[in-house]
Amino acid sequence: VIIENFRILGKETTNSTVAIDAFDFSVHIRNCIIEDNSPSTGISLWRKSATIQNSIIKGHSNGIDGGCTNRDCTFIINNCVILPGKRSDATGIRGSFSGGHYYITNNLIITKDSDVFGRSISLVLEQSSHIKNNLIAGAMRIQVKTGSFTSQMVIIENNTIVYQPPDGNYAQILLYAGGNRKISNNIIAYTLGKGILSENQDIDSDYNLFWQVAQPVSGLPMGEKDIIADPMFVKDTLP
Repeated sequence: VIIENFRILGKETTNSTVAIDAFDFSVHIRNCIIEDNSPSTGISLWRKSATIQNSIIKGHSNGIDGGCTNRDCTFIINNCVILPGKRSDATGIRGSFSGGHYYITNNLIITKDSDVFGRSISLVLEQSSHIKNNLIAGAMRIQVKTGSFTSQMVIIENNTIVYQPPDGNYAQILLYAGGNRKISNNIIAYTLGKGILSENQDIDSDYNLFWQVAQPVSGLPMGEKDIIADPMFVKDTLP
């Protein structure tokens, strides 16, 4: 199924509302605007592969929610703007079912209006995840949560992850143990919590830049080429 060049507006007020519900079929979504101001989901993906490109998803509790229930499928999310609404547990991209390979690249994900449970990217029991070249900002709890014992590969590279609200108990990146883990070339800035939090030290983490992070790493050592330095953002006084 191809959905292209649409603007989809929702107006329901229940948690179960979904703007695009791809239940057990493959979908390709391109050049769309999907918006709602209710506690709902923008795009729900289940058990089949999907590609979402060049689209704006905004106002929902969950921008994109997916999983394969232990099947081998691929989710490609590329060049999108994802702006969850001010909701409880607001999440930009959520993998709430097990399985699936996630390729999350070149996106703008801002969860600045979330409550204390908000996350920008939250994957659970995925087969693998590749998170690259994204600008991620503002989630109240965790910006990027990924990697389980079942994950074959987790790669987090070339992302800018910034402006987490002040709570020292949480982290910009949370990694679970198991499988291959690589974190490199990321800018991680502006949080009173942790930069990278891991369950064990068996992680390839290096060449990251930290700035105004209360605790750059927890559960793993600083990389040999990690640095603490001002990234010198333009107009960085404005969130």
